[in-house]
Amino acid sequence: MSDDYPTTFEDLRAAAFALVVCLVFLTFLMLFGPIVGLITG
Repeated sequence: MSDDYPTTFEDLRAAAFALVVCLVFLTFLMLFGPIVGLITG
């Protein structure tokens, strides 16, 4: 890693990681929400 991109690249990577985590979490909710509802309900 060089110092050409001091903070902007780090912020962009952190934002992309957060976005991926949110998408995975939403997908998990959509897939397993009805299953958990059937089991508990």
